[in-house]
Amino acid sequence: MGPEQLLPLSIPMKNIFLLILMFVTSCQSTKKTMDYWRGHSKQELLTAWGIPDKTSDNGTTEMLLFSETIYVPAGTYAWSNSSYTRTPSRTYWRYRIFFVKDNKIVDWKIETGQIPPTEIDLNIYRY
Repeated sequence: MGPEQLLPLSIPMKNIFLLILMFVTSCQSTKKTMDYWRGHSKQELLTAWGIPDKTSDNGTTEMLLFSETIYVPAGTYAWSNSSYTRTPSRTYWRYRIFFVKDNKIVDWKIETGQIPPTEIDLNIYRY
């Protein structure tokens, strides 16, 4: 049984286009949200976002890590070895890291991972 047999009988091209458009738009809005903070003060960020999950300072750059937990329930399907398989539930984190110099946000980075935010070594990230 090929993948085309596991999908609904017909998915209009309009729906596929809308899904792709929604994905691209969401990525662009995340970038706009993060880019907005460049040049703002650390205090402005903390007022808006609250206390970071972790901070680090390497002497030249301070790093502020904010995170959110992402839970993917069991039963979602993934394409693997030429077939769809059910995935087990899993939890991972999305990390938003802001780089601060002279009390101003100068850059940011978004990562995902399975390490709890309190255990992340922020010094592996360089600005």
